[in-house]
Amino acid sequence: MQPHHQQFQQQFQQHQQQQHYQQQFHHHHHHQQQQQQQQQQNNSTEEIYLRAAALSSTHRTISDEALSLSADEECPSQILRYYNAWKEDGYLYIQTELCETTLDDVAFDKQRRRTKLNDGEHDVLKILRHVLTGLNYLHQRDLVHLDLKPSNLFVKKNIWKLGDLGHIASARSDRGGLNTTPSEGDVCYMAKELLNYDTENPSSLKKCDIFSLGASMYEVLRGQRLPQRGNEWHALRSGALEFVFPSSSSSSSSSSSSSSSAAGAASSGVTSFPISCELETLLRKMMAEDPNERPTVRELLRDPLLQTEKEQRLARAEALLKSHEMRQRGAVKLLPDGRPGNTQVLTTTKPRLKRAVTM
Repeated sequence: MQPHHQQFQQQFQQHQQQQHYQQQFHHHHHHQQQQQQQQQQNNSTEEIYLRAAALSSTHRTISDEALSLSADEECPSQILRYYNAWKEDGYLYIQTELCETTLDDVAFDKQRRRTKLNDGEHDVLKILRHVLTGLNYLHQRDLVHLDLKPSNLFVKKNIWKLGDLGHIASARSDRGGLNTTPSEGDVCYMAKELLNYDTENPSSLKKCDIFSLGASMYEVLRGQRLPQRGNEWHALRSGALEFVFPSSSSSSSSSSSSSSSAAGAASSGVTSFPISCELETLLRKMMAEDPNERPTVRELLRDPLLQTEKEQRLARAEALLKSHEMRQRGAVKLLPDGRPGNTQVLTTTKPRLKRAVTM
């Protein structure tokens, strides 16, 4: 019996020591959590946060171009600011400005969707306008994002920002010091032509950004995840889009994928937004199968659907000025909104003077 008693006593002592170590660990862990919370509170005014991602490829590293864009005075507020980046223990740490959430969280969280997208199409158009402003800044510098998706669109103080520049590439083949061989972004939002990228025509990459942005807005409006592969993936890139209109509770479809769409809606738990015919037309252009049929960023920003009231007034003023200049050369018919209509140039000929000759 004595050996069993000693064995039991040893086990009891080991158990007590283990509990003691666990208490010390929990106390130390709790103390570390308190210190971390205090540090976060002290650094809250700096408006920065750290995002870590595994180094799966060289394209996921933050480029010097992304950091230089943040330092540019002309960089709009619709571009997420990058402050620093470093590698540590096989991870890439990126220091950026602090934002509230992403469009992906807003689109698929019921509470956030009701808060941030309460006005439906109006809020989506605002997001689209903000992101296009940031994308226009990149395209003007012959840069392309190539990973546009809702999880890379951030919001801060009602301003939507374009972030995650890990796939940024040049749209010019003669540009040195920057990645000219694009890496594929998220396949759900990727344009089909990016699978067979033509190195001789890198400017077409800008149209890939347009498709990805259109696909992102399409997903947000419908509240359903886009397909990753299969027939639905190819159908979406062939113009088979489904929308919900205010006058109808059913969606107009150009494909036979209504059953899969219903399943997607049930799994997401959010409802689709009814949209106008104008927005449907705009998204169909952005997601056109032929890249040449997709509008540029500048063309989209000039669309009346995306213009603010101030921009619309300015556009009308420019149209009136242009019609006035045309009136100087001929006759112009004005449309009800002030834009010049069909112009009929009047040609004037100098009258011949007849001189009376006296005999």
